Amino acid sequence: MVKESPELLLFLHNSDLFSDLSPDQLSSLLPYLELVKYTKGNWLLREGEATDHLIMIRSGRAEVLKNGANMDLLRPGDWAGEMAHLEDVVRSASVRALEDTEVIQFSLRQLKQSPQDRLIYDTIFPRLIHKISARLRKTGDDLIALLKERLELTLARNQISKTIIYMMILFTIFFNIIAIYNNYADFLKQTFNLVFLPSSIFLFGTGAVRLIRKSGYPLAFYGITTYHTGKIIIQGILASIPIILLLSLIKWLAIQSVPSLATEPFFSFDRTNIIPKAFWTASIFYLLLIPIQELVVRGVLQSSFRNFFQGPHRIFHAILSSNILFEVLHIESNLFLAVANFALGIFWGWLYEYQKSLWGVICSHILIGWWGFKALDLLALLPTPGEM
Repeated sequence: MVKESPELLLFLHNSDLFSDLSPDQLSSLLPYLELVKYTKGNWLLREGEATDHLIMIRSGRAEVLKNGANMDLLRPGDWAGEMAHLEDVVRSASVRALEDTEVIQFSLRQLKQSPQDRLIYDTIFPRLIHKISARLRKTGDDLIALLKERLELTLARNQISKTIIYMMILFTIFFNIIAIYNNYADFLKQTFNLVFLPSSIFLFGTGAVRLIRKSGYPLAFYGITTYHTGKIIIQGILASIPIILLLSLIKWLAIQSVPSLATEPFFSFDRTNIIPKAFWTASIFYLLLIPIQELVVRGVLQSSFRNFFQGPHRIFHAILSSNILFEVLHIESNLFLAVANFALGIFWGWLYEYQKSLWGVICSHILIGWWGFKALDLLALLPTPGEM
């Protein structure tokens, strides 16, 4: 039995369980109550116990655990333990104090069996049923959310599995043909950049389109969307300007400071040995390949990795993984080109995650790629193997 006090009576009246009781009924309830204090980490109720008293948090906080998993959080005014009384079974869950906690503990059985106070039990009984109903509804919602999460994880695993299989097949074809070129047809290496690399990119693009069609995900998941296209393109162009200026500065400084480059024109198409038609044909072909590259790297690889990876750094890991895979395709062509593509790919990966669209990334790639590797031809500044 607890000592009657205005503070305690007010607390009971404000609680959801006892809000329908009159002041006299609240006073009559006191002999059935007991105040118990628990320190942090102590168990208020234990799963499997054969007790049926109900507890209400008066101060502090406690967590409800089922098979070791957190199910709910109890604050002042919340109660637990009614299921053991209503079903006459052992405890179905445990309650543990998260901090020093004081609880009001009382026996519903004694209250129910008391002839003079049975009306109090009948008054609070609907509140108990309502609470159980709310918990069942929450449990159902939690179960649906869990099943949905499991389904999404299963879809993500299936998606990344298909992506990996496609990429493994394409990479195998790619590197086997490279091996043939290296071992049996040295004269064909000159056509590698112009014929084989673009063909392999188109092959990757075909695989990407097939993967997207069979994935079950909407096109927007892969960055294929018309939402705010104009705004996204402008953002991509503006984000590219600092990099374009930096590449121009690198070319200018190289010409000014390296004696062997003193006669190098600033723009590659100003060279005397350049055939304009061939230059612009190669430029157009290069620009046509960029949307396919972005569809594969950002649209398919990065989106799939982002959907598959877990944790706070999953976006960074997705950007890093997709760029590592695509860098490999450029190593055979030119190591410096591969490194440059990797560094720029980190930027484009970030831009894609920010915009959730391929349009801005494609425009940025076109501007930076053509300016740096066609108009400025920065790769021509690098020493040849015989000069190194």
